[in-house]
Amino acid sequence: MEKNITKSGLVIIDRSPLRNSEGVTSRITYYKSDCGRKFKIRYDMSNGTPMGFNYKKSASEFYDGKWHHIDEIKNLRMTKHCSNYYDHEGAYAEMLEFFRLMSDRIVNFYL
Repeated sequence: MEKNITKSGLVIIDRSPLRNSEGVTSRITYYKSDCGRKFKIRYDMSNGTPMGFNYKKSASEFYDGKWHHIDEIKNLRMTKHCSNYYDHEGAYAEMLEFFRLMSDRIVNFYL
């Protein structure tokens, strides 16, 4: 059973099923802060790399009726790096670290 409150204090309000097969590792998690702000963290390890902002591994905030990108993986001090999208174990480890660091970053920089 997964916890609904992160270490950083954000409350998980919804989460997509984890996909970790057939060359894809992905999950989207939605959070709500104590002050009512809503955030989304997306991790998608699949074929292709976005040019510029990496929307596949990013955080967004919901305001003015839509999601706005606020941060991405390149701004985190990641220790896990997976470059082969068929390395499901490596992508899963990177994803876990990504969600932990990005949720902490949201609390420290955006709240």
